[in-house]
Amino acid sequence: MDIYTKVVLTIIAVALSIIALNGVGVPALAQSGGVTRVVICRAEANPRGSGQLSCARVLTDINGVGRLVITQ
Repeated sequence: MDIYTKVVLTIIAVALSIIALNGVGVPALAQSGGVTRVVICRAEANPRGSGQLSCARVLTDINGVGRLVITQ
């Protein structure tokens, strides 16, 4: 290996080390405040039903198994 390759690889190694050590000691923060509710709805392409919405819901059976259902 020539001197140029060694210098370039050393610079890359130093830069990667700085990037890796940049986040050391910073505490990880998560969103607090409980569960975020998301509602998925869209307008139906039905010419007779102007403004109708179709929304996704999760229904849970007696065993606790949830299923995604699209209502119309």
